[in-house]
Amino acid sequence: MKSATLYARVQKLSLLERYIRAVGDGIRFSGEEQGRLQNRLFEEPQFEPLGRNFERLCDSDRLVAAEFINGLGKTDTEGQLFYCEGYAERVAQQKTAAEAEYQQKGRLYKTLGVLFGLSAALLAL
Repeated sequence: MKSATLYARVQKLSLLERYIRAVGDGIRFSGEEQGRLQNRLFEEPQFEPLGRNFERLCDSDRLVAAEFINGLGKTDTEGQLFYCEGYAERVAQQKTAAEAEYQQKGRLYKTLGVLFGLSAALLAL
């Protein structure tokens, strides 16, 4: 169960990174107003696992997403593109750390599950 939670976090961070890059692309190519752009992206099925207001992210990841959203629209277009790229890199670093944690702890949790299962089977005999 814990292993699945770690894996889900990696997947959601990957999705958050794509979302941030999509916001940057929207700013660059569509010139769409920030709120409208964000609403349009939230309606896309690929971003549904994030939740409407990132409520499906863990607390630390939700905080990063909220900081990103709160900082949008405060500079000119070039500044926004730089801002989006910076946050995408920040999320990519978090994803890399989450992947390492999943690789390390995920294996541990799976091994413990197998060992407890075998122990229970031996006790049942």
